[in-house]
Parts: sequence; structure tokens; C-alpha cells
Amino acid sequence: MQPVVPVFISSPSDVKDEREIAGKTVKVVSDRLTTIFGIALVAIKWKNFALISSGDSRHPQYQILKCIEPFSLFIGILYRSH
Repeated sequence: MQPVVPVFISSPSDVKDEREIAGKTVKVVSDRLTTIFGIALVAIKWKNFALISSGDSRHPQYQILKCIEPFSLFIGILYRSH
């Protein structure tokens, strides 16, 4: 079985197209890495997780970090309007 490297892609809702491009790019790079090194990348997006419960008294960032901790790579996409 080949090693799998999880890649977490995070972005706000206003960059949906860019997030999709990032996911497709991870797939293309994964295909090449699999051919050359036998390693696969798997893109994971925030929508793959259940919504964070507001019942937890800790800061929401704690819950986010707890969810993404097992990932090996992180791609953050931001948008800034001029």
C-alpha cells in the first residue's frame, strides 16, 4: 500500500473557484508523485468536517486546530479586495 499524505485546503467562502483549483492541483501533483515516488496526496477541505459546536467554551480556533492537526500539508487561500 502506498503512503498517503493528507493536504488540508482552507479558505473563506468568497474564493470557491480558487479552492477548487487547489484541489485539482493537488490531484495532478499526486498523480505525478505516485508515478515517481509511490506517494499519494489527498485533498481534504473544511466541508469534510462536521460543524464546530458552539457548546465548547474554548476559543473556536482551538476546535479548528484540533481538526487539522493530523494533516501533513496545509494550503491556505485568502482574498483581499482593493
